[in-house]
Amino acid sequence: GEANAAMSLGLMEIEAGLLRTGFGRLAKVLVEVPGDADIVANIGTTLWTHGAKGLALEYLDRAVGLDPKCDLALHNRGSVRMELGDLDGALSDLDQAIGISENPSGPRCARAELLWRKGDIERAIEEIERAVRTDPQAEYPRVVRVLLLAAGGKLDRAAQEAEELVKKEEADARLLLVRAEWRLSRGEHERAIEDLFGVIGATRNDGQVILVGTIDLPPQDWERIDAALATIRDHEEYGGVARSTMAALLLARGRPGEAR
Repeated sequence: GEANAAMSLGLMEIEAGLLRTGFGRLAKVLVEVPGDADIVANIGTTLWTHGAKGLALEYLDRAVGLDPKCDLALHNRGSVRMELGDLDGALSDLDQAIGISENPSGPRCARAELLWRKGDIERAIEEIERAVRTDPQAEYPRVVRVLLLAAGGKLDRAAQEAEELVKKEEADARLLLVRAEWRLSRGEHERAIEDLFGVIGATRNDGQVILVGTIDLPPQDWERIDAALATIRDHEEYGGVARSTMAALLLARGRPGEAR
């Protein structure tokens, strides 16, 4: 009805960067239909994707209170709880979402990430395989499968699937990181550096490494990039660019003392 149309418009405005207008519209919708769990869940989800995790959790709690079988609310509340460190609460939400969702690929994918965080990589891979089987056309579960396969030491298979996925117009940067690690393991240093530059948004000019992209990576990815570069920092041909890249990244992360 009108409320759903207004909500869709508000979400589009937020996606376009018109945050004040979009959230204002969503607030009006909420006043008109305060008991609609799906609308409340959508607002909570939007807040989460824009970094307001605490407020998002409040809205998702409210949505579950309105409808305990709202799979959107359970799935995303599980994801928010996981990011906030409440792994047991997250697991409970995701298990419920999997049980009631018509397409449980999303919550299965989140559950695989949660198992990964808990250090159970084998069960995480089993779960992501279920997610991919549930919805073979969905791209994100396949991206997560690449990451989990790489984390589980299955680098050849991970790189093979990453190769397929990076052909997309806007490939996930983490795929390039997996492929870079694989290429380094095969001695393909130049191509590995190209992939690493794709991850961090960098280019070379007269031997200098210049960062041209927006660097926004989680700590575990920084560690993997540092480790990859460290493997070739003393290489006769590529050590210079590796060391220059490491210095540029340390500067970008506010660690000039180490960059020197």
